Amino acid sequence: MQGLLFSFRRDADSFLPHAKVRAYLDEYCDHFDIRQHIKFETRVELVEPTHKDEDKKWRVRYRELNTGQAGEEFFDAVIVCNGHYAEPNYGQIDNIDAFKVSYLLKRVLPFCF
Repeated sequence: MQGLLFSFRRDADSFLPHAKVRAYLDEYCDHFDIRQHIKFETRVELVEPTHKDEDKKWRVRYRELNTGQAGEEFFDAVIVCNGHYAEPNYGQIDNIDAFKVSYLLKRVLPFCF
């Protein structure tokens, strides 16, 4: 999960917690000066191809969450960023409180405890 022209730092762990992924994305935006092209606090309501053979585009309808204002734009390509790193996702484990965890495991996986 890294850009071809902008790698993670060499000392990065093989699995990054969401805070480090966020820091990487911030650095990526700054490095390529693309932050002004990103709509934050915006819900995408529709993404669909325009089906025009001569000029294939993607129609994107969205709503700004702070103002409620709706908008529509057309793009050559679409990247889906579903936000699965935004919040940790832990599975439901029956009797998890009975599980005895070693100190080493807590140091390796501190985000789980």
